[in-house]
Amino acid sequence: MAEKKSVRIPAYIRNLVFITEKINVRWATKLVLYFFFKPVKFPTPDYEVSALNAASKTRIAGPAGKTIQLYHWGAGPKVLLTHGWSGRGTQMGLLALALADADFEVISFDGPAHGSSTGKKTDLLEFVGAIRAVKAQNPDINILVGHSMGGLASVHAAVDDMSIEKVVLIGTPNTISEIIENFCRMVKASPNVAQRIKVHIEQTFDYKLEEYDSESAIRQLTDRRGFILHDKGDYDVPIHNAAEMHSAWGANCQLSITEGLGHRRILRDAEAIERVVNFVKG
Repeated sequence: MAEKKSVRIPAYIRNLVFITEKINVRWATKLVLYFFFKPVKFPTPDYEVSALNAASKTRIAGPAGKTIQLYHWGAGPKVLLTHGWSGRGTQMGLLALALADADFEVISFDGPAHGSSTGKKTDLLEFVGAIRAVKAQNPDINILVGHSMGGLASVHAAVDDMSIEKVVLIGTPNTISEIIENFCRMVKASPNVAQRIKVHIEQTFDYKLEEYDSESAIRQLTDRRGFILHDKGDYDVPIHNAAEMHSAWGANCQLSITEGLGHRRILRDAEAIERVVNFVKG
């Protein structure tokens, strides 16, 4: 059965936001912004343990003075995996083990302020910076695989790096605006709060949101090979995102649809993992 609702936002956060907005919308906006940039850390589930135990671990300097925890598996051509918001490097561990079995060296990392990396708050630009920091230490990486926001960060990291030959996007959102709208929906904030957050981000980071949409990067990657894997019933990132990105990418991109796996179970499904491995090998 597909995931029908997000399980990534604790109930106390949703209730706090809902009540605060009833009192004062500006307070609610500040509260949602706080949680928007602060990932929630979850215990490592059992299915990640085998990958965690099999990994060798190193640490490198990352963006904004943060230290980034890296995980390594296997030997061969290098593939970099990037997890999504509130994930961790071993969240894609079963895929990492499958790629290592297929004679690849796989590198993953805990994003800034995620897992064992340092920091309390982070953002998309720091994720892109972390990918570039890992790539600087491993210049022979030429394949990027990203889940959710990790996919969004991956396409932007690839734009200025012509050595990246293939990019895999799993459950990846297309537009920043929709990310904000979905997050506000998940925390029980109104569209009014979502609009205030959009304005705040554009003013604070001094860029238009659409500049960091997946599609804006993908249009610069049409000469590279892409693979988009998305579940038809993904509640967190609706399937239309995959169709939009596939259309923007064009003939060099494959679109693969699953059903009944949702946003996160797709990362541990044997058939979905096999589809990714086959593309990376091809």
